[in-house]
Amino acid sequence: MKQLAVSSLTLGLLLSATSVVTSAEVRYHLTPIVVDDPPTGLLPLGLNNKGQVVGPDAGLSTRSFAWRNGEYVDLGAFFDPSTPVIDAEGINDRSDVVGAYLIPAENAFRGFLLRGNEVIGVEAVAGEAHVFLRDINNRNQIVGTTHDTSFFGRPFVWDRGEAMLLAPLAGGSAADANHINDRGIVVGGSDSAEGVRAVIWREGEAIDLGVVPGALSSFGTNLNNRGQVVGAVQFTVDEFGVVPDVRAFVWERGVMSELPSLTGARISGPSDINNKGDIVGSTVFIDAATQIPRSVATMWANGVGVDLQNLIRSDNPLQPFVTLEVALEINDRGQIVARGRDSRTNDFNAYLLSPSR
Repeated sequence: MKQLAVSSLTLGLLLSATSVVTSAEVRYHLTPIVVDDPPTGLLPLGLNNKGQVVGPDAGLSTRSFAWRNGEYVDLGAFFDPSTPVIDAEGINDRSDVVGAYLIPAENAFRGFLLRGNEVIGVEAVAGEAHVFLRDINNRNQIVGTTHDTSFFGRPFVWDRGEAMLLAPLAGGSAADANHINDRGIVVGGSDSAEGVRAVIWREGEAIDLGVVPGALSSFGTNLNNRGQVVGAVQFTVDEFGVVPDVRAFVWERGVMSELPSLTGARISGPSDINNKGDIVGSTVFIDAATQIPRSVATMWANGVGVDLQNLIRSDNPLQPFVTLEVALEINDRGQIVARGRDSRTNDFNAYLLSPSR
């Protein structure tokens, strides 16, 4: 379990993918995702095909937000005022939101489904200590993780009030699920007799996606309705446990292929893929002299890695000041949510990128 947890956390923190654009001529208009008095803690984790964005808002005592077309909503308004932590993770095209919230009296996290103004509790097994929800599809199927008192986690799919636990691969003891597509297929990772492997669960059955030649392990981060899976493969680990060689992959019809990294990159990996096959995320460069990492929001255009910064319209007023570091989500309209730094304030803010020719 420790091996899986370390790999998942490392990939989750250091990576944030790449994307495929349908045309090299596509350029993006950059819009800040802010409130009237903008905090810098907005983390856009969910994006639907309407352009609605949800995620945690650390600037408001670790609450969560929903945002669309400049309108910001504090999701804490739908919960008990005493709730100190609300962590929204996913949203579907019906505007249903899933995540977890903290119950102070129990010191426990519980899963929630926010449908309209109604908060619905989501449970997996009796007596569980914590529940964290990650994603919801357009069939209202939810994927999450249930934890016991020792914080050992088990992934599950929740469908119309019933939860199905997802078993690890043969020879493994732990697994982690990230996202679910509209066909009910779940992607994530599992330990196994061969090590940590990217995995999909189809009707509850764990399927090992393998590794590319020479890789030690793999982990799946997202998938689309066509069954294409993106994730990262790990090649080497140095003596201090740092991962110096992690690369992005795409898996389709039983074949895993490595995606080319930007020149000079040490780490790359995808965070999302839409139904057109467009992939988004980030690439990490490490300065040879200082060993200081630098993250670049990335796309894969026609199989080639592209710095997303270079695709922002030159006439966008924010273009001279904002440097995009992480691309997190892309929808079927080609809209992307990302985070970047504004040189005028040095703040790390959230942005929506909209295609504009």
